[in-house]
Amino acid sequence: MSDFKVSNLVLWQQIVELFLPLTKGSISTLSKSGCVISCSGIPPEQCTVRSVPGAECLSESVDAFSPSTIYSCVHGTRHLSVPLHHAGDKIGFIVLSYYGELSELQVKIMLNLAVVLPAACIKDDDDKVKQAQQLRHLSAFLPTLLSASDISGLCRNAANYLMHGFELANCAIIVSESERFRYNNNSQLEPVISVVEDRICASVLQAKTPVFMKDASKDFLTANIPNIHLFQHSLAAYPLVYNRAYQGALIVSFSAQPEYFELLCLLAEQLSLALSVLNRYASAADRANTDSLTKLPNRAALVEALTSYLPDAKSARKPSSLAVIDIDDFKVFNDAHGHLQGDQLLFALAGLMQEVLQNKRVFRYGGEEFVLFFPDTPQDDARVLSSKILYACPQKLGITVSIGIATCQNSSLSAYELLNQADKALYRAKNTGKNRIVHSLIVDKNLGVIDIDEAGSVGKYG
Repeated sequence: MSDFKVSNLVLWQQIVELFLPLTKGSISTLSKSGCVISCSGIPPEQCTVRSVPGAECLSESVDAFSPSTIYSCVHGTRHLSVPLHHAGDKIGFIVLSYYGELSELQVKIMLNLAVVLPAACIKDDDDKVKQAQQLRHLSAFLPTLLSASDISGLCRNAANYLMHGFELANCAIIVSESERFRYNNNSQLEPVISVVEDRICASVLQAKTPVFMKDASKDFLTANIPNIHLFQHSLAAYPLVYNRAYQGALIVSFSAQPEYFELLCLLAEQLSLALSVLNRYASAADRANTDSLTKLPNRAALVEALTSYLPDAKSARKPSSLAVIDIDDFKVFNDAHGHLQGDQLLFALAGLMQEVLQNKRVFRYGGEEFVLFFPDTPQDDARVLSSKILYACPQKLGITVSIGIATCQNSSLSAYELLNQADKALYRAKNTGKNRIVHSLIVDKNLGVIDIDEAGSVGKYG
C-alpha cells in the first residue's frame, strides 16, 4: 500500500459512501499495484480480492484492461475501473462492482467521483488550511444535496447551505426560464438583482465558463441597469454543466472579494451532478406516466391523481366527477382506414379534448378509451364539460363517441369504485345507441347509484 498516499483516508471513505447509493453497487479503492485500500458497500459474494487465491476479480479489472473499461469477470459481475490521478501521476483506481448491466449514469458518476476524490483528499503540505476548508464544505455539501428528492428541494437546500456557509450577500440558482431559487439578504435591491442575474446567466450560458466580477456595479455587462450603483458587490457565476449538458447557473454575490472562488467551482460541479441525477429520475418518471402516442398522462398517472385527490376531497365532502370516453366503432374505422390512421385519430382526439377542456385533466386509459377527471366538480358541470366533447367530435373529427360519467357528491368512493361506476355508465351508453352520455350519481357510497338519465327528477336507485 506504500504507493498510495492520501491526506485524509477517513474523508475519502466518507465521500465514497455519499456516492454509493447513486451507483447501487460496491466501490473499492485500489493502489497502483492492485492492493485494496478500502471498500464501501457489499461486493458480490463470489467476487473478492487478490488476497484470496483464485478470486482476483478486482485486481484483474485494473491489471488487464484500459481505463474505464467494464470488465465482466468469471462470476458474471461487472467491474468498472477508473484511474485516479494527482499532479499528473496515476495513484490508483476506484472500481465499481455491480451484479448486472452497468448504466451510462453509473459510469458518469464514477468518472465524476474519480475527479472529486483526489481533489478533496490529496493536498500538498503548504495548502493545509485551504484543504481543511475544502474538505469541511465538501463533506457537508454532498449530504445536503443527496437529502433532496426533487429539483426544487435540491436547489433550496443548496442555496440555503451556500448562503449561510459562505456568508453570501445573495445566492441564486437558475435551472430554467421559469425556475429560480434565491436567498436574498437585501430585498431593497429588487428588481436590480433579477436583471443582473438574467444578464450574467445569459453570459455564462454563452461562454460555458465561470464569470467573476470584482464590482458588479462597474462592469460593462451590467451597464445601463437602473440603480446598478446600489449593487456594490463582488459577483461570481458558475455554469451548471454535466456531460456537456447545460442545466442552469449558480450566481452568488459577496460583500467583499471572496477567497473561495475555486471551492465554489467544486461545489457547483457537485450541484451539476445532483441536478443531472434528479433530471434523469424526473424524465424516467415522466415517461412512465405518459402515453407514448398521445403524450397524455396514462392510466398509472390517472390512478395516482385519483388516489392523491380523493382522500382529502372525502374529508372535505367535496364532489368528484369522472368521465370515460370511448370512440364509437373504432374497430370498423381501423379495418377501413388502417391502424396508422387509427393512431392519428387517437392523437387528434387527445388534442381536441385538451383544447376544449383547457385546464381539465385528460388521460389516455387504454385502447380507444380516454378519461376526464373533474376534481371538485358537481354533476351538472361535469355533464356540461363532457357534452362539449360529445358535440365537438362529429364537427371536428367526423366521429362519434360514447361517454359514461360518475359523480360522487361526497367523494366517498375509492379510485377503483369511481372508475368502475363511470365504466358501467359507458357500457350503458354503448348499449343504448352510442353517441350519447349516461350519467351515474352517487350521493354517498352507502346509498347506491342513481342513473340520472333514467331517473329524471324522481330518482331511481340501482
